[in-house]
Amino acid sequence: MYIRALSVIALFCLTISSPLEGRSPSLARHHHAQVIKKKAQVLSHITQKRQHQVERKRPTRVTTVKRLYSRKALVTKKRPQKALMAKKRPQRVVRRTHVKPQPKQTLSQRKKNPSSRVTPTKSTRPRSISPKRRPQQKIARAQKRQLAKSAINKNQCTQHIPVKDIPQQQKPDYLSLLPLHTQNKVKLGGLDQLLVKEMKGQGQTVAVIELSGGWQQIKDVGNGTYGNLPPECKANYKSNFLTPIGGPGLHPEQMNDFIRDKGNPYHGSSVTSVILDLAPQAKILPVSTYACYGSDVFYDTADALMNLSKRSDVSIINMSSGYTKFKINSIYKPNKNGGEERLMKTIYPPRLTEAFKAIAKAGKVVVIAAGNDNREIQAPAFEAENEIVKEEDQVGHLMQELDPETRKSIIVAGSYDLDNRKIAAYSNKPGSLKNIQDSFLLAPGKHVQQYDDMVGDGTSSAAPYICAAIANLTSHRKISPKRAVQALKDTAERRPDVATYGRGIIRADKALELLERAGGG
Repeated sequence: MYIRALSVIALFCLTISSPLEGRSPSLARHHHAQVIKKKAQVLSHITQKRQHQVERKRPTRVTTVKRLYSRKALVTKKRPQKALMAKKRPQRVVRRTHVKPQPKQTLSQRKKNPSSRVTPTKSTRPRSISPKRRPQQKIARAQKRQLAKSAINKNQCTQHIPVKDIPQQQKPDYLSLLPLHTQNKVKLGGLDQLLVKEMKGQGQTVAVIELSGGWQQIKDVGNGTYGNLPPECKANYKSNFLTPIGGPGLHPEQMNDFIRDKGNPYHGSSVTSVILDLAPQAKILPVSTYACYGSDVFYDTADALMNLSKRSDVSIINMSSGYTKFKINSIYKPNKNGGEERLMKTIYPPRLTEAFKAIAKAGKVVVIAAGNDNREIQAPAFEAENEIVKEEDQVGHLMQELDPETRKSIIVAGSYDLDNRKIAAYSNKPGSLKNIQDSFLLAPGKHVQQYDDMVGDGTSSAAPYICAAIANLTSHRKISPKRAVQALKDTAERRPDVATYGRGIIRADKALELLERAGGG
């Protein structure tokens, strides 16, 4: 039994060893490679474990770079400018918005919930960015486009200027619209300082007493049938020239016998143009006085003044002309030859002085032209004349008969020559009468009519110059006409020869300074 068991074991060992001995070398190598591969897998597992330990110690900056790189890649395909902005301040935008990260949603979840917040793929700018930044970014882009255009057109002589930086064309001042001679005249009397301050006679009405029939020319200018004024000035002439008024009898706009005798149907228009040019916002009320030969019908200066004293809209009155009723007293005196000499004297009715007193009591003022005879103003007296009434007789009569309070409301206007800066050679002078010296003012007498460039020269143009100055001063609501007249007298440019210059040359700017210091009127 024992021997049989040993023989079986030996036979089994022989059967096993025989296949191994018959294998090829390639199979042996393959088996060896499998063993080596298993060993390599064991070694790689150890190295991975060590690498994992090293990665745990390193900061997580790799993931951040990947996130920024992926966001940049989404933008740079279409919007490189936004990608550049996102690269510069990614963390600051995220911190300011405080948007909590949300889990990714599937397509089905997005369809079910369309209002859910989804991160946009076209831009890195979050939707919760402050709205104040969007206009600034748009402006910056527009400026970049404009700079690009200017770089393309750099050879052109053009420069881009923003619309808000383009200076608006200023409207020319009123003084520059007047003729050069009129501008110099305005500056001489200081009226330019009033016009600059927009004191242009607002709210004032100047009554111009004239002979009837002297307004047709100025009406044609306003209606556009005569003259060369620009449209704005024509509209000003038309709106500020009121309808002429007068008493019963002859029509105020028709000629009377005095106009036909003197042959000057343009006098009223010339005088009116001075006020319309120098006080452009003042109203003109033409007052026609007249008389008819061979008839007792008349409407004279006394009638006009009495009616104007009752009108609340009129505060300034100009008297460069007009009919005044009077009579001549004559006496005969023996002369050296043994004959008789006739002496004449102008007599004015008492109602003339009464009308001036009524004007003063009503708070109105009157400016009277001194006359163009190159004489000293005196009160009427018996003189050897050839039945010619002197223009200065009326002024002398008033200054002698009126009380001091009434004289404060009256100015006698002489003419001043712009060329030699002296009193005009033709102008009447105040003379030795104290009452006239205190009321005598000089103003530029030569006036270039703006509508036809014709020149009017005389005290008839000096009087409306002073009326325009009063109208401009009284456009200030706190200044009354009476106070303006007194200020003009007190601030006139003095000359030593009071018998020739009276109070002196008008200075409207100085008068305004005095009134403003005194607090108005």
